[in-house]
Amino acid sequence: MLQTSKTQIRVPFVCRQSQPIIPNIKPVIYKLSQYSSSAGSYTIIYIYGNNFTLYGNPGSSLVNFGNFMNLPISFYSSQEISFSVPTNAKPGNYTITVINTQNIAQLISNSAIYTIN
Repeated sequence: MLQTSKTQIRVPFVCRQSQPIIPNIKPVIYKLSQYSSSAGSYTIIYIYGNNFTLYGNPGSSLVNFGNFMNLPISFYSSQEISFSVPTNAKPGNYTITVINTQNIAQLISNSAIYTIN
């Protein structure tokens, strides 16, 4: 009769602690459909990027155009939105940023420069 020995290996049972994972939902601007227009003209600008949102837990996206704050957007996808350039904006350079509004904080994108001639 063949006898085998069984050796017990004792390994302490250690629970792993969970780490909260916060998704990166900060908006990012990659490019604009155009970077300039004439003063007083009705112009729609498409913003291409990432992490744009319409509603829900991440909040909603808005656009700042220089001193024109919280402009409404048209939402196409999390990678494409558009807004209307204010027709009363004077000639000059304007900084465009996208903001994801949330209950706790606002997440602000990188900026793009837009020129009104």
